[in-house]
Amino acid sequence: MNGSTVISRLERLANEEIDIAEDAATWSPSVKLVEDLGLDSLKMMTLAVAIEDHFEIILEPADEQRIGSVGTVAELVAVIEEKLSADDGSHGGSDQPAERGVE
Repeated sequence: MNGSTVISRLERLANEEIDIAEDAATWSPSVKLVEDLGLDSLKMMTLAVAIEDHFEIILEPADEQRIGSVGTVAELVAVIEEKLSADDGSHGGSDQPAERGVE
């Protein structure tokens, strides 16, 4: 999945799950979640859970702390999905979300 696809899916998720200020910045890789979009800690946690559910991954606490911009989130999702794809091919896959983040 390419970066722009992930970003558009993240924007849709955020709009569905949390209240983003109407005057918030347009979603792009450089947009900061706290400074530009006005997300507080509760909204960040809600977004992290929505990302986990939507992309069927589990973010490690270290991953959640790294989330600062839209681009960082998109990269994180892409790396985890890439690891999942590699793991699925090596041992048959699983219906369970991945329990590993980015190292």
